[in-house]
Amino acid sequence: MNERVHSIDGGGHRLVLLLAGLSVALNLLAGGAYIGSTYFATQQGRPNMFDRRFADLGTKLGADPAGDAGLTALRRSIRLALDVRHLRSQPLMEDITAEFAKPAPDEARIRALQDQALAVRRASGDETLAALIAFLVQATPDQRTKLLALLGEMKDESTMPLRFGLMP
Repeated sequence: MNERVHSIDGGGHRLVLLLAGLSVALNLLAGGAYIGSTYFATQQGRPNMFDRRFADLGTKLGADPAGDAGLTALRRSIRLALDVRHLRSQPLMEDITAEFAKPAPDEARIRALQDQALAVRRASGDETLAALIAFLVQATPDQRTKLLALLGEMKDESTMPLRFGLMP
């Protein structure tokens, strides 16, 4: 009888340790989820670099980025073109990297993948160019002059999304 009580107490001790470990793990998981959700909530509240650059561009052009329909359409078109470029290019770049990782990379396959990636970049450049032309057509003469001068500077950060989008 004494052995039986000892074995139950040993099993009870293991159960308590198991439950305590599970409790600690769940508390760590909940704490991590809280910290993560707080971090991502604050990040979503801040404009990203793309949006900050367009806000700066709007200021330099004398336009309200949120209120100027032409600038809003330009921002939306370029954002979409760059997002599509990234989504279509990323798998190609992963395939190129995987091919390079092989003991004997297939140069012809790498070139074909690179050609596909360049075609994606070219298509997004065409989309960006069309959006820029549409903006310039409706822009005021002052906005047009200022934007063309900013694009010509090549170092103006507010035009980075445009220049990046236009690059083939």
